[in-house]
Amino acid sequence: MASRRQSGFFLGLWEIAIGSGLLFGVALRLVLLLFWLQLAGTFMVLVLRPEIAFQEGNPFLLTTEGEFVIKNLVLISAGLAVGSTVPRKSR
Repeated sequence: MASRRQSGFFLGLWEIAIGSGLLFGVALRLVLLLFWLQLAGTFMVLVLRPEIAFQEGNPFLLTTEGEFVIKNLVLISAGLAVGSTVPRKSR
């Protein structure tokens, strides 16, 4: 299993790849796949460790971490908007 340091380094590289791809418009299909996988991973806290995201187990009382995770819904919407602009490959 990877250490916390290795995991953090890998996640940082992953996010740099996503940001660079979105900024420069390179390999958008792959970049968007990486983007959605990364954001889906952030939602795992809601399933695996809900006490981190919710105060007193109430889904309407978010912690700072919970707000961060829910904010990703906006980013997913933005990713869908960007994805809709990628032209389809002609066969």
